[in-house]
Amino acid sequence: MTEIKKKILLVDDDKFLVDMYTVKFTAADFDITPAFSGEAALEVLKTGFIPDIIIMDMIMPGLSGVEILEEIRKHKLVPKAKIVFLTNQGQ
Repeated sequence: MTEIKKKILLVDDDKFLVDMYTVKFTAADFDITPAFSGEAALEVLKTGFIPDIIIMDMIMPGLSGVEILEEIRKHKLVPKAKIVFLTNQGQ
């Protein structure tokens, strides 16, 4: 029986970081869907994509990670996904 890969939505405006994380998570047998902005992430989710995990940057141009989270919760887009924030902020 084939195990189904866990799906990750990776949201960050830094292409280098998205590429790096994609390589690492793909090697660990995850299925990665990148989004380079908060708006792009919401579009992906609104089309019916249901990730197991969302990893996103806190600070991006346009919608921030917190604003994306608010929209996800408001519209109940992925009620069961684990959400992890990436940040280099000290707080």
